[in-house]
Amino acid sequence: MVTSELSLTCCKLTAILHSCHDKFVANLHSCHDKFVASLLQTKIAIWVSNEEVSKILHLKLLCKTVKEILKLLNCSKSMIYRVLTRKTPYNPKSRSGRPRVTDIRSDRQIQRMASSQKMSVREITGASRLQIFNNTVHRRIIESGYMIHAKMARRLPLSKLHISKRLQWARNHMSYGDKWMAILFSDERKWNLDGPQGNIKY
Repeated sequence: MVTSELSLTCCKLTAILHSCHDKFVANLHSCHDKFVASLLQTKIAIWVSNEEVSKILHLKLLCKTVKEILKLLNCSKSMIYRVLTRKTPYNPKSRSGRPRVTDIRSDRQIQRMASSQKMSVREITGASRLQIFNNTVHRRIIESGYMIHAKMARRLPLSKLHISKRLQWARNHMSYGDKWMAILFSDERKWNLDGPQGNIKY
């Protein structure tokens, strides 16, 4: 009788311990998830961009609630509250980095030389009189948005008049026969003694 009561008591204690352990683990996971979510929301709120701030303020002027803004922009609620309750103008945290070597005037000068003159990137680098690399000049040209990197054409495109004259010349000389042996063809060619010319073709 005593043994059965002891075994029943042990079973009850084991069940209680298992229940407490499960509750403790569940609470621990819940606290961990809330902590991670709060960190993510804080990070998102800190690194909010000016575009997101303007969108939030614009929607608030349209009498949108926080829940509606949350659904439209898909951002955290804490970030929306931070933007709406901030009294001073929002300025995002400045990030460290190497300062830009060229200014707006130098950028325009580089883009002008690349568009108006047939100059290579190396020649523009030397003419700019700035301590910059060729890659920097190439990036400034790409940033203009209207210039593309392309090779020069090997020859000018033929017009219809050129094509007809060449065809007529070929027809007039079809019956030359052995006379071609007495004709010496010559052509102009440019020779570079100091290295390759690059992308420019002749």
